[in-house]
Amino acid sequence: LVAADGWPQQLLIQSTLIECLLNEGHLEQARQRLRSAVAQARRHGSLVMEAVLLLQHIGLLEIRGELKRADALLDQMYDELGYASKAGPTLMGGRIRLRRASVLEQLGRYKEAADFYRSGLEECLACQDPMAFQGYLGLADLAAGRSELESAFSHLADARRLLQCRQIAEPLYECQLTLAYTHLWLRQGQHAKAERALSQCLALYTGRIPFGHPELLPRLALQLARAQMAAGQNVIALLDGL
Repeated sequence: LVAADGWPQQLLIQSTLIECLLNEGHLEQARQRLRSAVAQARRHGSLVMEAVLLLQHIGLLEIRGELKRADALLDQMYDELGYASKAGPTLMGGRIRLRRASVLEQLGRYKEAADFYRSGLEECLACQDPMAFQGYLGLADLAAGRSELESAFSHLADARRLLQCRQIAEPLYECQLTLAYTHLWLRQGQHAKAERALSQCLALYTGRIPFGHPELLPRLALQLARAQMAAGQNVIALLDGL
């Protein structure tokens, strides 16, 4: 039984359980818990918890490849949860915009993605939210796609500085940052440097999944295969495993 005033704690626990289910690939169980938790958040009129849970639902849609549905839901969320009508920046509003930028980038809508990365980054910075880190990563990725490597490196340096100044624990972001840097190193022909950094990241997660980022390990492994292939190594077995 949950005390009448214990629903916020219960929803936070539910959110953590949902994240664990997504990490472990139990998508149907995660979907069922999400539906129940969102309904509870709405019964209590908690827009913040509803936004947190709906962003997890976006993660589920991305895993299932339903990117157009994810984009439509993010657009709807921003308006229906009231962030579009607020005069000033909001933490969840900034996070929604950054998440939409990521989805738009995956859909190949790069100009729109850049606009959302910038606006989401500005909103998160105004709220002193470390999630602004994702805005810098997104802008770096788009710059790399345009072969603007100097700009991409600058965005990644801003990302690292932000997290260091906010005293965020390095294990929470270092492998994401490494993945971004290796994209640039491979473009510069620094195959050995990229391979060494990726191998170190993968070794950190031997036998476990990085919480909140179930996609990180296969992306690191695929990037390692690219680095090894660029250096002339046979990567057929690694790619077969992936």
